[in-house]
Amino acid sequence: MLLPARFRLVCAALALTGALAGCPADDDTDCPDGQTACGGLCVDLRTDPFACGSCERLCAQGASCVAGECACPTGQVVCDGACVDLQADAANCGACGQACGLGTCVTGGCACDAGASPCPGSPACADLQADVTNCGGCGTRCLTRGVCTGGGCGCPPTFPNPCPTYCTSFQSLSDCGSCGNACTDEGAACLGGLMCGCPGTFDCGTVCADRATDERHCGACNNPCAAGATCTSSACVCPANAPDPCPAGAGEACVNDQTDESNCGVCGNVCASGATCTAGTCSCPTGQTELCVDRCCAGDQCCPGNACQPTHSNGLGQSYYLCAAPFTPPQTTHEAALKAADAWRTGGATSDGTTPCGPPCVGRQVGGQCAVWCYGESPLAGLVQLNTISEVCSCPAFGSPAWN
Repeated sequence: MLLPARFRLVCAALALTGALAGCPADDDTDCPDGQTACGGLCVDLRTDPFACGSCERLCAQGASCVAGECACPTGQVVCDGACVDLQADAANCGACGQACGLGTCVTGGCACDAGASPCPGSPACADLQADVTNCGGCGTRCLTRGVCTGGGCGCPPTFPNPCPTYCTSFQSLSDCGSCGNACTDEGAACLGGLMCGCPGTFDCGTVCADRATDERHCGACNNPCAAGATCTSSACVCPANAPDPCPAGAGEACVNDQTDESNCGVCGNVCASGATCTAGTCSCPTGQTELCVDRCCAGDQCCPGNACQPTHSNGLGQSYYLCAAPFTPPQTTHEAALKAADAWRTGGATSDGTTPCGPPCVGRQVGGQCAVWCYGESPLAGLVQLNTISEVCSCPAFGSPAWN
């Protein structure tokens, strides 16, 4: 089914730009004999000016499509995408792009209006009394921003001062007092049209600064406030929630030395990793101490490389700490078994290799309970058994809780 003509032309134009969203696809279009699918639309490539000879060929404005070829009306040619009559078109008189300006096009030549003069180039007719590109004579160009009045070039009231190539104002920041004298300092002004300066502020090198309020030049040039501070009455003031200026990078920053882990109590006092700063004092979390340099750790020693002891499970819900990564059952050790027992109960009687479970097992008896950890080459290595019914030290069995 053919689409309405308006929609068909829109989609054809979209097809030429590649923007086919909303238009049917070619492979879904069944066209009548003599027509071709273009962007999902059926067109006659022999007569359609939007697809003349091929889907991608758009005829110029005013042209028609005849036998698959674009053709302007008799006596016209294509100029800038449109069919024009070079004998009568004032914008393309005798040749594409040749404008008459203040004139009309007669048989391919420009006839200037009364008061206009012929000049070479485009446009061909100019008012020598007012044309800034032909002022007083053909080719006489006024300064940029200039005006042509009565056949003479001059500068307008808004830009009254002439410079070699343009009109300007000596009150401006780009030409203060003279051509090319630019005021480049931040905040500068052209004072009285004579010189660049800082109006009511201080010249701090390349910046005009109010030293009473400028955080970069507070009280004096190049006296920056700490990051987060404000300049009030020529003095740097840190906010109440971060009242202390401390060194930071190449400058300073406002901090609260009661809570800042990098400046705890005093500037530069860095708390250990994992610690917090409370009331100006560094504190490790409960159960941890600064075992290693600048590091809060649980356990009882610092491992090589200033590392905390990794956490291990004793299989009964408690943790112990050892300078070894969690290991497989055959890698369990006597030291680890003792630490696992201590994590369960620090007191009580220790059966070190004397339980019925064999030498590579450690038992710990406390009251009416006994737990056994087997390690190393024991066939039950890596397993633990807790007897909570009596003081008998029962041996682990396969399926017992694991420890590492």
